[in-house]
Amino acid sequence: MEDFPDLAIWWNTKVDLTGLVVRTEEGKVVTAKKEMDMTGLYGGHSPDGTIGLWGPGIHQGQTLEEARIEDLAPTILCLLGHPVPENMDGEPLLRAMTPEMACRLVIYQPTGDPGPQAPPRQVYTPDAEKALSQELRDLGYI
Repeated sequence: MEDFPDLAIWWNTKVDLTGLVVRTEEGKVVTAKKEMDMTGLYGGHSPDGTIGLWGPGIHQGQTLEEARIEDLAPTILCLLGHPVPENMDGEPLLRAMTPEMACRLVIYQPTGDPGPQAPPRQVYTPDAEKALSQELRDLGYI
């Protein structure tokens, strides 16, 4: 449950948009803007999407009906030859790959093993870090 989003919206795609209507919890219309042109309205979200893969080792014309957005990151990691963390959601889309490519082993990296780490780098000078900390304190964040 800790990984669930704070808010999830599922649009009713069976209803045509003809204008903006705002209702109270009791159902009373408090604002209606029928003059609003909704033609070509974009920006809504749908659970159905499109994925395209191209390059050496990828099947041409393959349909991936069961692909999920969670499968993208492990697929990209696999194609780049990087390990896939074992606790990562999704699975590499091996069915999109040619047998030669799919035969490459998917390396799962144990969750407790951080793998090779880049040396820590200093992003801020000590003075800049002090100033940023003070600004965050002034804003009430820390």
